[in-house]
Amino acid sequence: MASVSKHFTAMAILLLETEGKITASDSVRKYIPELPKYAEQITIRHLLHHQGGLPAYENICGSEDAPMTNKNVTDFLAATKQPEFAAGSRYSYSNSGYVVLAEIVSRASGKAFADFMRERIFKPVGMTDTFVLNPASLKKYRKNPVVGHYEEWTDGSYVFSGCDTVWGDGSVISSAGDLHKWFTALHSRKLINEEWTQKYFTAVKTGDGPAYAYGLEKDESNGNTAWSHAGSWGGFISYAVYYPSRAAWIVAMSNFDGFESTALTEALSAAFLRN
Repeated sequence: MASVSKHFTAMAILLLETEGKITASDSVRKYIPELPKYAEQITIRHLLHHQGGLPAYENICGSEDAPMTNKNVTDFLAATKQPEFAAGSRYSYSNSGYVVLAEIVSRASGKAFADFMRERIFKPVGMTDTFVLNPASLKKYRKNPVVGHYEEWTDGSYVFSGCDTVWGDGSVISSAGDLHKWFTALHSRKLINEEWTQKYFTAVKTGDGPAYAYGLEKDESNGNTAWSHAGSWGGFISYAVYYPSRAAWIVAMSNFDGFESTALTEALSAAFLRN
């Protein structure tokens, strides 16, 4: 699901908030003290809304023979000297931030991130085809893989990257049927009550950035409030949009990165959901 995975990571954070194990105003160094001193000013809330300013980790991706873990990312961040900008001062979409959020989930819960997601989100919702891709689940994935393809077919299929097994910012493997179960559970408040659901859907807008909540963007431009996110990685593309007032959601995904998932979703929305 690539970056569509982010709203699952954000839900994991929220579940820990409901239990009082973390608060959004906590400094990330409370949970990951090896991060640089500048990270003392970065809160969980900053990372949720892409306001943290952490340096991007993507340039350190390994290879198929050396799949990365989140520890590689936190070690990389621990060695950085300064942020890209002061926490809270602006919006800048950050995969590093959501990797750190996943690490916070693990440390605050005492469980591996993949186990927490399975036990607290995927299993209760009935998402039997959904799991977090990491080095431990790589063998499972390769037993029945779907191969991603680039927009230029002559480039062949996607070549595995070491960053494929970094989790939190992406790496959720799922299906259309399971995502239907997920949005059904989200809409029916199966995992969290109304009060916490409202927090999940509280968007923050900074500068020219989008109104971004807990892993989802808010859009009110077409008469209905929509919450959405796009994902693209390694020949795969996905897009999910949820319309609370219409009790409706649309999910589009493909293993061809030239697939117009957003355009398709917009067309379906126009045809069936807009007044």
